[in-house]
Amino acid sequence: VRMPYEQLARVGHAVRVTVSPDADKLDTLEALASQRQEEFRSITYDGLDEQSYVVEFTHPSSTKASALRWLARQYGLDMNDVVAVGDGINDVEMLAEAGFGVAMGNASERVRAEAELVIGHHMDEGLAEFVEEHLIDAPSVPALQRLIG
Repeated sequence: VRMPYEQLARVGHAVRVTVSPDADKLDTLEALASQRQEEFRSITYDGLDEQSYVVEFTHPSSTKASALRWLARQYGLDMNDVVAVGDGINDVEMLAEAGFGVAMGNASERVRAEAELVIGHHMDEGLAEFVEEHLIDAPSVPALQRLIG
């Protein structure tokens, strides 16, 4: 939900707050985040253009990795049996924790570094091709190791 900053500051139940600051305001937001690490975590990454940034503020334990662990437990899966696919900086922890991490072709080098495999660009249906070629008939996720061997 988009709202003015004054109103946003009074929301006590937000799960994630995403701010797109101007470059001159980025240092202020990052300083605030480093001072209050116990209250929330922040991730900063490039926006859609060269002059913009995105800063996400979440609960300290709110990560895609923690959500993936929770989902795996709900389905009785070990994390070694989980494939995670991502392209954003907020996917890094999830890719590192999954049994098999896959980075999209449009992912940054930092995201790619956490993945066992880099697939096609999201605009070129890279995920669909990966699923069709390697997951639909794969007997188990550990078998994906043959893809990178």
